[in-house]
Amino acid sequence: MTFRSSISIMAGPKPAQSAVRAGFTPRQLRNPALGAPFHGIRTPPGYPADLYHRAVAYLSALPIGGAFSHQTAAALHGIPTPRSTSPDDPLHVMSPAGVRAREGRGVVGHRDTLAPEDVVDLDGLPVTSVERTWCDLATVIPLRALIAAGDALLWFLEPRTSVDRLQAAVAEYPSRRGVVALRAAIPRLHDRCQSPKETELRLILEASTLPKAEHNAEIVLHGSGRVVRGDVVFRDQRLVLEYEGDHHRTDRLQWRKDIARTEELAHEGWTVMRLTADDLRRPSALAERIRARLHGPGRGEAVRR
Repeated sequence: MTFRSSISIMAGPKPAQSAVRAGFTPRQLRNPALGAPFHGIRTPPGYPADLYHRAVAYLSALPIGGAFSHQTAAALHGIPTPRSTSPDDPLHVMSPAGVRAREGRGVVGHRDTLAPEDVVDLDGLPVTSVERTWCDLATVIPLRALIAAGDALLWFLEPRTSVDRLQAAVAEYPSRRGVVALRAAIPRLHDRCQSPKETELRLILEASTLPKAEHNAEIVLHGSGRVVRGDVVFRDQRLVLEYEGDHHRTDRLQWRKDIARTEELAHEGWTVMRLTADDLRRPSALAERIRARLHGPGRGEAVRR
């Protein structure tokens, strides 16, 4: 069999041994046109390098009863973690108790007890459930990031789980590592913070002595009858805090909407304080700036409107 004809047989990832049975010679398997993302795995030319397809390529090497876990599971579920995954990141693979943890090029192996409910089918891939993934993340990310991940799962418009289910998962979590962080995170979760930066801002406010705020709260604009939502709302003082991510700057339509919305709020006596990542890096200074806005000139008149 020629290399060109054997390529047509390899429609997807194959273990090297299967490729040999399909007609490849060891020399052909060393051809640089084939990908070798993991030891003993070959992929056809042009095979996608994104996380999902890399996980598909590794399926044949996944231990029976195992699952993709930790940061890999988080990325597949869309759970935010401190850094985004890239094609160069290793896959995190959980082997069930009693089975050797997988190690090797491009793979970080873990081993622990996996109950049946701990593993779900995600587009054909065995992946730890969102509850188990959140628990496993406690061993690899800081507490604030763990809270942000939990907030994202609880987001009130599209909840992926509940506090009760997360509490149950923590109670059943088989590993001692991370349990302290999980128990500390549970009472600090909130279902009105969609992004990690919104969670970070919320935690800064909660650590200050500022008045209690509402998060992602609705405001009725009486002039137009429209209802808008503010990231952080101090309703009595008619102050709104808005976190401006890069998409607010680079998306022209979003930028125009932000301006129009700010104008509408200002017309009805609201003040909008726009924040960026730089503001969150100085929590004490930010809290003092907010305090000055809350108690600044005109606040009393705004309350009486």
